[in-house]
Amino acid sequence: MLSSAVLRDVKLKALRKRVWFKLSLEERSIIDLTIKYVRKVKSRILNNILTKIVIKILSLAEDIFSRAMSIGFEVAKRYVGQALRWGYVKALSWLRDEAYILHLGISWINTPTTYRYETLKVEYVEAI
Repeated sequence: MLSSAVLRDVKLKALRKRVWFKLSLEERSIIDLTIKYVRKVKSRILNNILTKIVIKILSLAEDIFSRAMSIGFEVAKRYVGQALRWGYVKALSWLRDEAYILHLGISWINTPTTYRYETLKVEYVEAI
């Protein structure tokens, strides 16, 4: 069961990581009111709602390095797949190059959303 202390810690983490205001007004209000008026959450419905909000906060507050590495690995897999289709077998070494994967991840994160779409879209890569 969630308690006000746990929610307070999650809220502080969200504020420190600057993701608190990425939540909707309703989500922030639910957390604030629960911290203020409830010691332990007993309602199943409120517990489910708060759990979803906490999961959302934790996913938004994920470490940028691990996020860049996971995104970079996905982009690298797409690039390696395309290079292998063109016959460039040495491209498999790209998947072991952490600096390259980090570079791809940070580049993708810093790319405006308008231009990101085709980089990770499965249909786009497989159609070529």
